[in-house]
Amino acid sequence: MAYAILYAPQPILPALATEFQSSTHTAALLTTAVMLPLAIAPLSYGFFLEKFPAKHGLIASCLIMASCHISFALITDISQAIIIRAIEGMTLPVMLTSIMTLLTRTTQKEKLQQTLSIFIALTIVGGLSGRTASILFTEYVSWRGTFIILAILSLLALKPLQTLPNHKPKHQQTIKSSHLIECLTHPTNRYLYPFILLQFFTMVAILNFIPFRILETFNQDSYWPVLLVYSFYIAAIGTALITIKMRKSFNHLQVYGGLSWLIICCIGLWCFSFNHILMYCLGFTLVCGAIFANHSIFSTEVNQNEEKYSGLANGTYLTFYYTGGTLGSILPSVWIEQTGWNTTLLYLTVCCMASAILLICYKRATTKHLLQQNHERF
Repeated sequence: MAYAILYAPQPILPALATEFQSSTHTAALLTTAVMLPLAIAPLSYGFFLEKFPAKHGLIASCLIMASCHISFALITDISQAIIIRAIEGMTLPVMLTSIMTLLTRTTQKEKLQQTLSIFIALTIVGGLSGRTASILFTEYVSWRGTFIILAILSLLALKPLQTLPNHKPKHQQTIKSSHLIECLTHPTNRYLYPFILLQFFTMVAILNFIPFRILETFNQDSYWPVLLVYSFYIAAIGTALITIKMRKSFNHLQVYGGLSWLIICCIGLWCFSFNHILMYCLGFTLVCGAIFANHSIFSTEVNQNEEKYSGLANGTYLTFYYTGGTLGSILPSVWIEQTGWNTTLLYLTVCCMASAILLICYKRATTKHLLQQNHERF
C-alpha cells in the first residue's frame, strides 16, 4: 500500500499537466515533492525508531495518508497537488523506515536476505498496483478515483497495524549524532550508499519520463501503451526473489551479481534508444529487473554490515535511495530538453559505470575489513 501511494501519480503526469495546464517540468515536481522529503526525513526517523516502537509510527502515518488522499482527490490546481505530495513525502518515510526496521529486528540473520527480498517483491507489487490503478481510472473514469481508493485502504490498514508487536531496539544506550556518522563512514557501507543512490536515480529517470516519451513518440491519446510498458515492471518481482537462491549458491554475490545486473541495466537503457514499443517493453523489463535485484542484494548487505543500529542503517539507506530518486525526477528533464532523449540515456549509462566502480571499491574494502577483524581476533 505504501508503494502504491508513492507511485500512483507517476504514469498519469501527462494527464495532470493537461488538466491543470502546466508544463512537463511542473508536473514532474509531483514526483520531486514526494521524493525530496523521502531523501531527508529517514535519517531523523531512524533516530526516532531507535527509541520508540515502529508500530506507533505506522498507525500515525496511515491516518495522515488517508487525509492527504482525500485532499488530493479534491484539488483544483497543480500547486495544491504539489503541497499535498510534499506532506505525503514527509509521512511515507515513517511507513518505509518502520517496516524495514520491524523486519530486520524480528528476522534471524540467516533469513534476512529471504525476508528483505520478499519485502522488495511486495514493494514492486504495490508500485505496479498504484500505477495500474491510476492509468485505468484515468482512461475510463477519473484519475481522482485512485486517491479515494487509497484513502479507504489507508483507513482499513489501521486495525491490523494495531495487532503488531511493540518491538524495541536491543540496546538501551542513548543514540547520538556520532552514531549516524559511524553509519555513514562504515568501512564498507560507505560505498553502498552512493551505489544505491545512482541506481535509483537511473530507475526514476526512466519511470518518470517514459510516459511523456511514449505519448510524444507514438502520438497517442490513450494511456494503454503506457500501461503496456509499465506492466513489464512485474518482471522485477522475479529478479528480487531470485536473489534469495543466488545468495545461497554464489560467493561474493554482492559484487559479481551486482556487476552482472549493471550490465543488464545498460542493455536495457540501450533498448530505449529504439522508437519501438516492444523495445520499450524490453528495456523496461531489463532496467527495472536489474535495479530491483541490486536493491534486494544491497539492502540486505547494509543490514548485515550494521547489526547494532538497524533503525539508523535503514534510515541512512532510504535517505540515499530517495536522494537518487529526487535527482532522477529533476535532472533528466533538463537533459532531455537540452541534449535530447538518446544523450540522456548515455548519461544514465555513465551512472551505471560509476556504480560498477563503487562495487569494486566495496569489494576491496570488505576484504580489507575482514582481514583487519581476523588480525584483531588472533
